Amino acid sequence: MRVGTLDSFAITQAMDCSAQGGIVPEIETAEDARSAVAAARYPPLGRRSIMPCLPQLMFRPAPPVDAMKAVNAAAMVISMIEGPRALDAVEEIAAVDDLDMLLVGANDLSNTLGLPGQLDQPDVQAGFQRVTDACKVNNIYFGVGGMGHHPELAKEMIAMGARHATAGADVTFMTKAAIANALKFD
Repeated sequence: MRVGTLDSFAITQAMDCSAQGGIVPEIETAEDARSAVAAARYPPLGRRSIMPCLPQLMFRPAPPVDAMKAVNAAAMVISMIEGPRALDAVEEIAAVDDLDMLLVGANDLSNTLGLPGQLDQPDVQAGFQRVTDACKVNNIYFGVGGMGHHPELAKEMIAMGARHATAGADVTFMTKAAIANALKFD
């Protein structure tokens, strides 16, 4: 589940509502990434509190330690890389223990680099490459969002090793399908 901001409460709340992980925006430093990981994981890997009767813990009132270890192992923490400050620290961010993926917010990145929507520009492409390289060195996943209008670029990102490429938003798909269906009745 994507939370709205880098906020420990929002991350923990999403996890408590049975999310199996979180996409966390506004990650600009390794400390930000460590905070996101800590909010999503139980001790000793994090600081998430033990709330009884969670769906991930089979609704047990007193979850056994092995259940919490299983939830920690299954939870996925994804840090979004969206601007120059994050790019400057991307190697340190990617090295954070128990972080699973860096997800480039392609449109936010291009916008913060002064190239709104221009994902094919050299500075934006260099940002993609820098994130990809940091992920490879640290053996974590790389992903890219904002590919709905850039299918060829999405294919390039997958060829670079992206394990996730957002093809669009559910509301966009539903709107296009509704319009196509409505046109049948004209």
